[in-house]
Amino acid sequence: MKYLVSFFAVTLLWAGPAQADPTKGEVLFKYCRSGKETADRVYKNGELFSSPGNLRGTKKGIYCIGYIQAVEDDLMEKGEICHSKYSAKASFKAILNYFETHPELAKDNARIAVTAALKETHRCQ
Repeated sequence: MKYLVSFFAVTLLWAGPAQADPTKGEVLFKYCRSGKETADRVYKNGELFSSPGNLRGTKKGIYCIGYIQAVEDDLMEKGEICHSKYSAKASFKAILNYFETHPELAKDNARIAVTAALKETHRCQ
């Protein structure tokens, strides 16, 4: 039993995390773009999200939306932005547009670009 516990402990330590969190702007932008392309194919062509060619893009898109919404929630809690009626969709489009118009942010932490884009599009009136 002692050897079994040691084996599992070493295995868990050796395996490490499955994937590092993508924090670079270029990685998040790639994930968002992949998710958008998959969603476009699904809605325009009637494909399934779960089809082999779409599954990876779907996962990346979900990660992107989750990342954006986490930053959005944090900024709303701090009173730095205000809620939009179409918040998730507006935020997603804002991030894609912001990365396209500010390619220099691709090398920075994704939080910088996401925060700037949300502050630009979700101003309090």
